[in-house]
Amino acid sequence: MAKAKSGYFARSESPVNKDIDEPDYYYDESNVLIMSHQLTNPESYPVKEISKLYRDIAYDMPELLNFGHKFGEEALRKAISENLNSLHGFGCSPGRIIIGAGTEYLIEQLAHIMPKDTVFGFQNACFARSYIPVKNSGAEITLIENELEAFPVEKLIHSNIDIIYLSPDGQYPTNHRMTSDERKAVLNWAYEKENRYIIEADFDLDISNSKAESLFAMDKKDRVIFIGTFAKSIAPSLKTVYIVLPKNLKEAFNKNLPYYTNLSSRLEQQTIAKYIQSGKYANHCQNLRKYYSEKRNLLIKELNSSPLKNHIKIFNSQGGTYFIISVNNGMKEPELKAAAYKNGVKILPLSANFIKSQSFPQNLFLAGFGYLSCNEIKNAVKRLTKAWLP
Repeated sequence: MAKAKSGYFARSESPVNKDIDEPDYYYDESNVLIMSHQLTNPESYPVKEISKLYRDIAYDMPELLNFGHKFGEEALRKAISENLNSLHGFGCSPGRIIIGAGTEYLIEQLAHIMPKDTVFGFQNACFARSYIPVKNSGAEITLIENELEAFPVEKLIHSNIDIIYLSPDGQYPTNHRMTSDERKAVLNWAYEKENRYIIEADFDLDISNSKAESLFAMDKKDRVIFIGTFAKSIAPSLKTVYIVLPKNLKEAFNKNLPYYTNLSSRLEQQTIAKYIQSGKYANHCQNLRKYYSEKRNLLIKELNSSPLKNHIKIFNSQGGTYFIISVNNGMKEPELKAAAYKNGVKILPLSANFIKSQSFPQNLFLAGFGYLSCNEIKNAVKRLTKAWLP
């Protein structure tokens, strides 16, 4: 930071994150079964359809090797608009959609277009990849303590938060699904004051069996910002993400970020657009809902029929690619984690997602099943039984 005629001074604190270390729970080269809450099994990827579309587009549309529109490919923005309307009843024009290369990138851009005194709100624990970009932008953040089986409406109402980050159809990391009353209460909170907004980041919405109405669809006053990805519905390596902005925030984006370029591959964007437009994406999502329901039910069945059944309790298993289990066998959380890994299972404790320590039940774990085959799910339960009932 420069100070006129006084030399140069370094700021005393960097906004770069020091609060949380992202746990290495995504890959392991050893013979370990990874109960990841994020990874999905390659058997669920639409490899043939996507690879064929990509090759055809690369050959037929060489102009895509040139610069594209900063808001993303028009074809994809139209396809997303139509998909949101047909699958979820969203009414949004393509002009309100911005494509970006990753959730982190779009969220940090959002932080930059808001007034300097805007206070962002996150639950503690929360999704670090969304929290960190906001913190790195220099914006003020208020944390409200999470609850395992409810959304802390009263804590939000009595906070100084202007923009709250939520995943109503599966709040990470508890996987709690907000009730209709909770959704209405949060919308009413947003309506009570100007420049209050809700970031609805439901990354699993396209593959969810939930019948609950989204906040975006319920919103009558243009106060919900929606963020979506194709990481779970197509493949995790796809970095094409989109954000749907209220009209006034889209205008602020146009004004305040005029020189930003779109970092998402134009070939990837056009491939996703063609896949949606073909109707195969909707069919694929329908198949995934059944696929994940079967694996979820299998893991619950295996746990409840194992010797562990009297030592565990299952929470928030209505959807998504993981649920929460509490373990009560006399062992402490670090011992449970270490014993599981020693027996060939990598499973993440919920406490690993805390930004700051708080009073929260211990021995809670994210039982992920998206990355595992059915045989691996059965094997994982056997290994956990051996680890936790020695």
